[in-house]
Order: sequence, then C-alpha cells, then structure tokens
Amino acid sequence: MNLRYLIGFVVSVSACSAMPRINLFRPSDRPLMPEPIGSSQLSIGYEGAFHIRAFRDTEEYGMQIDLDRICSHDKKTCLFGLFQNTQNALAALKGTDSDTASGSLAQQFNIDDEARRNGRFRPTGSLHIPLNLLIAQRFYFNHGLTLGFYVPVIHAELKDVVWQAIEQPATSEQILGQDLVKEVERIGGLNLGGWKRTGVGDLVVQVDWMRDFPQCRSLLTHVRTIARLGCIVPTGKRMDEDRLLAFPFGSDGAWGLQFAGGIDLNFGYTLRGGVDVQFEYLFGNTRCRRVKTAPGQTDLLLAQNAPIYREFGLGQQYNIYLESCNFWCNTSLKLNYQLLKQNDDRIDLGSDRIDSRLANSAENLYDWTAHSLIFMVKHDLWKDYECSRVYPSLLGWIKWGFNGKRALLANTVGIQFNVAF
Repeated sequence: MNLRYLIGFVVSVSACSAMPRINLFRPSDRPLMPEPIGSSQLSIGYEGAFHIRAFRDTEEYGMQIDLDRICSHDKKTCLFGLFQNTQNALAALKGTDSDTASGSLAQQFNIDDEARRNGRFRPTGSLHIPLNLLIAQRFYFNHGLTLGFYVPVIHAELKDVVWQAIEQPATSEQILGQDLVKEVERIGGLNLGGWKRTGVGDLVVQVDWMRDFPQCRSLLTHVRTIARLGCIVPTGKRMDEDRLLAFPFGSDGAWGLQFAGGIDLNFGYTLRGGVDVQFEYLFGNTRCRRVKTAPGQTDLLLAQNAPIYREFGLGQQYNIYLESCNFWCNTSLKLNYQLLKQNDDRIDLGSDRIDSRLANSAENLYDWTAHSLIFMVKHDLWKDYECSRVYPSLLGWIKWGFNGKRALLANTVGIQFNVAF
C-alpha cells in the first residue's frame, strides 16, 4: 500500500475521552497488542467482570480505604458510595425558586443545613458487566507501520436498587420523607432504579510505528521502541444523565486524539520487560447535563439539568510489565501493572443563573485513578513460521483492580483469539 495514501487517510479521520471511570479493557490497550506477524491480524476478545466495587477520594479518610470496609457488610451497598457515602434528597430540592414544584416541596421540610442526617439515604444495588467484546483489525506495512481499527461492544446492568433512609421516620417531616426520593425522581426527571444498557464503544483509528534495535550485549539483547497516534471517533453509547451510574461506553460524545509511546527490553532469550505511556486529549463538547446548584447536594441526586460545555481533563494510561517468553511449549507468562488516570474536568454554564464555582465543585468533575494488576498467559497455536500461512494464538488474563480514587474497580477474566495472515 502506498505510504503517502496511508498517512493521508489517517489524517482525514483524525479530526476526532472522557474515559468511563472503570478499569475495563479497551481493544487498543497496549497489554492486548499481539506480536506483528504476517500482513494483517484480526483479534476478538471477551472480558467479563465478576466483582465490581467503588473507591472514594483518599483525602476524605486520609488514606485509601476500600468502601467494603466503611459501608456495610453487604458489598452491594458500596457501589453507590463512589462520590459520597450517603445521598441527600433534601439538598437536591435546593437551588430553585420557591414558586417552583421543587422549591415548594423543600419548604414543607423546613430544611436545616446543620441537620446532616435529615433527608439522607444510602442506596444499595449491584453493577454487572457480563460482556465487554473487544474487536481489533490491524494491517501491517513496511517501515514498521501498522494501521489499526478498534471497537468494543459492552453490556452492563444495574440490579437490585433500594433506597434506604438513614433514620426511621418519627416526625411529620420525616414521615413525609418516606416518599421524598420518589418526589425528587418525579420533579427532577430522574430514574433512580435499575437499568440494562447494551451498545458499542468508541471507534479508535490508530497508526503504530515500531522499530527493533538488536544489542550485542550479554544481558540486554534487544530493544524495541513503539509510538502510536490515533483518533477517537465518538460512536460509543453516551452517559444517561437521568439514570444511576449509567456511565458512557466511550468518550461521551467527544472527539479526541491519542498519543502513546513505549519501550520493550529483552534480557537473554526468555525475559522481557517494558513500559508504555498513553495520553488522551479530548475536545470539549456541549450537551444537556446534570449540574450542582446548591451546597450539600450529592452527585447521584442532581435534580437540575442544562446545556453545559464540558472541558475534559487529560486521560492517561500507564503500563509496566514483565514477561517470560516461550518458557514452555510456545507459552508465555506476563505480569502487567496498569494505572488509569484522568485529570479534573471543568464545566462552563454560559450564564450567571447558576454559580459556576459551585457547579464545578461536584465530585464527579474531579480527577480519578484506577490501579490494576493483570496476570496474562499467551499460547501460540502455530509451530513453524516458515511453513505456516495462518498464525493463530490465544491470550488469557485475570485482572485484579486493587486501588483507586473516585473510580469503579472490577475484577475481570478474559480471553482473546488472534489470527494473522
């Protein structure tokens, strides 16, 4: 293929995320990249989450604490503690005029800002992601160039949602509070129950450049450098602002650019290690979003929405790995540490009707991180490179999400089938 045509094609589609705050794989992630063999390679992978929990901001407790330890003994109750441990239904009614429906209802409660437990609820439920289908097609060219197309398909489901009041109703105001969540749901146009969502994620078009440098040394035998440039096309299912934790399957409608680079080092014949860094720059966009309008409001109960411009923080992914290559019968083992991070977002309301500083104080706009350890095993199903025309291989993994901040951490298992021609 003509190199000039290839570069022209990539630039034409690159006029391309807010990454979903969960440690699921995306098909373009570096740990899933197979060895470049043949002229093209198709990869189809499956990832399923079997345990998902939330990690809150470390600063609130002075150290990183798994919510499993501070919510209750039921792990399902920890999911909605992502931003706050409890949700304030009374505060959701603030920030509106007294002659509106929400303002009138708030007056019935005679809200006292010092009453920390009045109108507070702790929702419980469980998030299931039984399917993260990872599809990748790569084409290999001369000079170490690769053109890749990547898209995931995701199915997620929120189940068994229950809103539990912190205090038992006693006064007339508290008795009225039994239906408070339903009133907030009705007035704010929210859906505070479970949901099922299936859809594709963002399409990523990516160009890789790879070069090998053999080393005439006793310990270090080979060095490989990798650079990647891609664009994120916002084909993914967007966040549902009216539902609980209905995260986007991609960049939430934002176009973006992806920059990445890495280095692989071979030690002897069987040991390999490497580092990979990836950055995602997103172009801000305007859409109807939930907004914080009064102090004390919690992120899962924001009753007001408005057209808002969102400027996304820089997305980052870091991978460090150590691999034992072909240690037994074409089988390799790898241990990979992965850090996902996104810097603070910022919103612009475009008017003075809502305090911009207050709106930007919502927890869901602050930075988040997710730490994972990934245990991987790869097996090549072909034996003789010279005689084969098809080169199949299998990659399996177990991922353990063990730490983070304002993020959902999933333990997952997965398998990927690669076939090169």
